Amino acid sequence: IEISEGLYEGIIIKYDRNGIMQWYQIYEVPNTGVELLSVMEDSNENIIIGGGIVTNYELNLTGGSIILKYNSNGDKIWERKIENTFSRVRDIIENSLGNYIVIGHVEVPEKPYSDTNGYIYEYTPSGEVVRNTEFGGRYNEYFMEIVQVEDEDLE
Repeated sequence: IEISEGLYEGIIIKYDRNGIMQWYQIYEVPNTGVELLSVMEDSNENIIIGGGIVTNYELNLTGGSIILKYNSNGDKIWERKIENTFSRVRDIIENSLGNYIVIGHVEVPEKPYSDTNGYIYEYTPSGEVVRNTEFGGRYNEYFMEIVQVEDEDLE
């Protein structure tokens, strides 16, 4: 949905199994665009969403990654940001401990506009960071998808 001057808001909609809308929420950050790129439902029926805040579409700059948690009634429980000029959440899963594993990418500060690192963050259900790690090589590294396999290792 376009809100003004080419910037966008994110809309979160929950439907029941019959396709009937249960609720919707609008997430917006003034004077920016919002890209919601990943959504999952946790084991307690909370909705976890990740994406980025876009500050300049021409230069593809973001105001950082965002992670949002809503309860099953559509009430926002918490919001977290990973501050960086080029950063987005790409995927989220819930691990066997009930924590959220969030992956994406951030710009390397020493090489603006030319290098990105992949990242992995782990958040508790209350939104506290358990760990965060960046992985980088010589050029751009992006993490796009995460899968938990039967032996509970992450790939």
